[in-house]
Amino acid sequence: MKTLSLAAAAFACFAPVAAAQTAHLWVDPSAGNDTNTGTRTAPLKTLEKALTGRNFDLVVHALPGTYGPKTNGDFWDTANNKSKKISLNGFKNLKIVGEDRATSIIDFNGIDDVWYGLFGIGGVGTDNIEITNLTFQNVGIATVWGCSPVNTTAGCKNIDIHGNLFIDAGSAFICWGGFDVAFHDNVITSTTATPTFVAIRLRTQYFNAADGDRTYCYNNVIINHHHGISYASRNLALQWICNNVILNGNIGFPGSAPPAHVVLESNIAWNCTTPYSYTVSASNRVVDPLLVDVAKNDFHQKAGSPCFEKGYPVPTALSMRNDYYGNARCSDGDDDRTALPDIGVHEVTDVDLNVTNWGIGKSGIFTNKSSTSFAGPAVFFFAFGKAGIMAPSVGSIGFDPATLLFSLGTSVPGSVPLTVPNDPTLAGLLLYAQSCGLKSVSGGFSWKPSAVLDLEL
Repeated sequence: MKTLSLAAAAFACFAPVAAAQTAHLWVDPSAGNDTNTGTRTAPLKTLEKALTGRNFDLVVHALPGTYGPKTNGDFWDTANNKSKKISLNGFKNLKIVGEDRATSIIDFNGIDDVWYGLFGIGGVGTDNIEITNLTFQNVGIATVWGCSPVNTTAGCKNIDIHGNLFIDAGSAFICWGGFDVAFHDNVITSTTATPTFVAIRLRTQYFNAADGDRTYCYNNVIINHHHGISYASRNLALQWICNNVILNGNIGFPGSAPPAHVVLESNIAWNCTTPYSYTVSASNRVVDPLLVDVAKNDFHQKAGSPCFEKGYPVPTALSMRNDYYGNARCSDGDDDRTALPDIGVHEVTDVDLNVTNWGIGKSGIFTNKSSTSFAGPAVFFFAFGKAGIMAPSVGSIGFDPATLLFSLGTSVPGSVPLTVPNDPTLAGLLLYAQSCGLKSVSGGFSWKPSAVLDLEL
C-alpha cells in the first residue's frame, strides 16, 4: 500500500481557495425547517428556499424524502393556491443532487398547468447546471403538454441532466434551446394505462434563430410511452440523438427523417408499434436489447446483449462520464483497443474505484477493484474543478491537467490511503478522483478507466 505523501501539501495549497468558491445546502422535506442554516445537521425544508438568494457556485443536496406540493410545499404557491415552477434562470455553477435516487423523490402530485418546466432553465448567463440522482414522478398531461419536470430555453449553456428516474412524469424533458444541453443516462417509464404523449421533446432552437444551440440526448431508456423521442429543430441547431433504448411504445421515433445537422445513430426501438417513422441508418436497430428485468427496474445488460460496445461516441463538451449506475463511459469491454460506449444506461466494465471513510480529518481508502489483470501501472488522478473529457479512442478521462494535484502509479487491484487534514476551511471542497489502467491484449493495450468519483467535503 502506498501513501499519497503530496496530499497534505496539495490540500493546504489549493483547498481553501476551492472551498471558498462553492456553498453547500442540505434539504430534508420532513425533518427540515426553512429557518435553519441549511447544514446537514440543520437542513432546510424546501428546495425553493435553498434556491432562493445565492445563485452561483452552489450545491443543493436533496436528502431522502418526498418533495412536492402535498408534502413539503415545493412547486406550490400557497397564497394563490396554485402550482408554480422553480426558476433556475440566471444560476451559474449549480448542482442539485439527490442523496439516494430511490428515496430522494420529487412528487408533483399531478401538476399539469405549468409551461416551460417545473424546473425551468434558460436565459443568457445561465451556465453550468447539473441535476442528478433524483426520482421525478406524477406530472399530469391534461392541461398543458409543455408541463414537464425539466425544460431548457434559449440562452442557457452547459446543462447536464443525468442519472435520474422519471415515473409517470409527462414529457420528462423538453429542450426549447440552449448551448451544450445534455440529457443522458436517465430512465423514463410510465405505469399508467394511458402512457404520456412524448417522453423527450427536442425543440432545440425553436424560438431563436441566432443562438447556435447544441443538444445531446444519449444513453436513455424509455419504457411504455406513446412516443419516445421527437425533434423539431429549426435554424440548423446541432443535435445528437444516440444510444437510446425505447421499449413497449407506439412510435419510438416519430416525425420525419432528420436533416443532416441531426445525428441519429445507434438507437434501439423494441416492441413498438412503429419503431421508426422514417428511414434510418443501419446503426439504428429493431432488436431486443436483452436487459435483465425491466419490470423490476433492472436495466443492466444480459450476456449477449446487442447494446454491448455498439454505441456512438457522442462528442459532447460535457464528456460522456458515468452511466446510470455510476460506471465509467467508455470502457473497452471487448478488449479490441477501441472504447465505444454501450447502448442504454448500463456500461459494462471490469474496473471499479471505491472510497471509504472519506471526510475532513479522516483517512480515506481508495480501492481499485478489477476482474482483469493489468500489464501496466494504474494511475490515480485527483483534480479540482469540472474534470472529465471523452476521447473515442480511449474513452472517458477525468484527468484535468489545469488543476491536477498529483498522480501515483500503483498496482491493480490495490488500495491507496489519502488523509484529509482536520481543517474546517476544507468544507465545500470538490475533488474528482479516477483510476486508469492498461490491460495487455492482442496487438497492444486496452484502456481501462474507472468511473470518475465526485468527492465533496
